[in-house]
Amino acid sequence: IPFERLVEVLNPQRSLAHHPLFQVMLTLQNNTHPNLDLPGIHVTRQPFGGTPAKFDLGFNLRESRTADGTPNGLTGQLDYRTDLFHPATAEALVTRLQRVLETVVADPDIPIDRVDILDEAERRQILSEWNDTARRMPDAVLPELFEAQVARTPDAVAVVFQGQELTYAELNARANRLARYLIRLGIEPGHAVAVWMERSTDLIAVLLAVLKAGGYYVPLHEGYPVERLRSVMRDCGADVLLTDRPAQAARFTTDTRVVEVTDALLATADADESNPTLNGRHPLQLAYVMYTSGSTGEPKGVAVPHRGVVELALDRSWADTAHQRVLMHAPHAFDASDYEIWVPLLSGGRIVVAPNEQIDPKALRTLIGDGQVTAIELTAGLFRVIAEEDPGCFGQVQEVLTGGDVVSPTAVQRVLQACPHVKVRSLYGPTEITLCATQHLMTPATPPGTSVPIGRPMDNTRAYVLDDALRPVPPGVAGELYIAGTGLAHGYINQPATTAERFLPDPFGPPGTRMYR
Repeated sequence: IPFERLVEVLNPQRSLAHHPLFQVMLTLQNNTHPNLDLPGIHVTRQPFGGTPAKFDLGFNLRESRTADGTPNGLTGQLDYRTDLFHPATAEALVTRLQRVLETVVADPDIPIDRVDILDEAERRQILSEWNDTARRMPDAVLPELFEAQVARTPDAVAVVFQGQELTYAELNARANRLARYLIRLGIEPGHAVAVWMERSTDLIAVLLAVLKAGGYYVPLHEGYPVERLRSVMRDCGADVLLTDRPAQAARFTTDTRVVEVTDALLATADADESNPTLNGRHPLQLAYVMYTSGSTGEPKGVAVPHRGVVELALDRSWADTAHQRVLMHAPHAFDASDYEIWVPLLSGGRIVVAPNEQIDPKALRTLIGDGQVTAIELTAGLFRVIAEEDPGCFGQVQEVLTGGDVVSPTAVQRVLQACPHVKVRSLYGPTEITLCATQHLMTPATPPGTSVPIGRPMDNTRAYVLDDALRPVPPGVAGELYIAGTGLAHGYINQPATTAERFLPDPFGPPGTRMYR
């Protein structure tokens, strides 16, 4: 069909940036050369070059023959748009095409999806060098590490809320009393305890108490509709509900024992303030079950073990002093609270608990100043709003974490310009990998480009971009992201089919390990 007729019928949207119908052309010149011998004229062939590229990529191949006409392989060239491709990228494309052709010639029966376009050096770089994140971590559960910190800094302030301060020793004593009370109620390792509370110092003590008793907590968002709360309570099978609003809790639970959390209970629940001793505690036991938003269907309870939270809290990304006074403003039913609670608690820092009201730029400036906050985590949306309205509010903050959506490079640049001493760290990761799997640090010396990348894998985490056959794709080739590592959740409670679909065997990791799709 004449090209002009094709354009007339299809009537594609015109653009000066690219060809209207396709961007890649492969031409095979396999016809015989015309006879150019002319009487009285000596004719030779002269190659020409330097013409503008008509397409993004134009592969021009020609069959090569010996003097007697025997086929002798292919020769060719690649024309490419230099405003889209670096020379090294174009050369890599040619090399991969050549690798494919050599493979199918050597084995014509090979299925096309088994042709590997990576060489060993590229495969080693993608699977090993870029995922060289192994780091030794304590083989311990959260209460053990917290109790060790209490022994080191008993008189340091651990948590502050609206003028109330608790030292590490005081927080530990309150948690121990409640933990012994829960044990008397029958809470044992592997038991679920639902927690429906507002932010406060009591909330931190409650979460610690559940773990010290050997159970795992199921945080409930105070803004959930009643039917959603009922669904979560039915699904998790919690033995006890800890709440600061027992009358309201009766709307969504009937079979679960409801315990009202008060100052009096935390002060007198048990006379013994010593650390409970539990046999058989293991890092692979559950620390919490957190329910997803349900944006892709029914909410799913993500089962996260102690090991995942420990490795998040001890990641080398938080190794400096920037994370000693962390603002806690996320609901405890969101995984952002993992960073806000456990990073400072396991390093001798301080949790500055925000009131339960919605935070706006003005309130944030006040909270940062009053609490002498040094680190804060904001969703990408809230970070963008703050950067537009009051980027200078981070004046005394040392590091700002943001993520959960596409991070605006313009917002990052505004904050770095207003506060040159501040570091901005972009985090990426789903709840299934214990808050975040990758991170990217930006400073005035290393500002964002036209987009903010999700970054590189964190400690003991591996990230793969794979094709439909679960094979690594080369850089620049679209694929699906898979996350592996010791921070991986166990899966979804009571949903084995969905767990099997999303948590696949890791073909590149140690035997028995999995990766999250």
